[in-house]
Amino acid sequence: MAIRIITEPNCGNAPRHEITRRFAVALASADTSELELLVSPDAEWDILGKLSCRGIPAIIESAGLSPASVELRVLSVITHGREASIDGEVLYENGHVMNFCHVVRFANAAKTAAITRIRTYQASSNR
Repeated sequence: MAIRIITEPNCGNAPRHEITRRFAVALASADTSELELLVSPDAEWDILGKLSCRGIPAIIESAGLSPASVELRVLSVITHGREASIDGEVLYENGHVMNFCHVVRFANAAKTAAITRIRTYQASSNR
């Protein structure tokens, strides 16, 4: 199921901005093939206070545990060097809203480097 993405256009001068946005979309939609393209095979993902997993199979499995998403609203994306963060909210099919911030680290400074570490902060809210 395709989800609706709401985001502001960016300047196009920060390649990691788009990669970080694609990563958030892939997590929200549990898009296995996109996650495999963007995330290192041995990446680590921590959702603070909820779970910790290592490796792309575990990340894909954990991404699939959330209810079906219908909308992803990207509020901001910040990138610098090997790090990036994305702040937004996901609206689930059941009407639940989850605010999130993913802080990601890339393997190196190359434009196509894989994501090696993700720390996610989440909080439920009403719109």
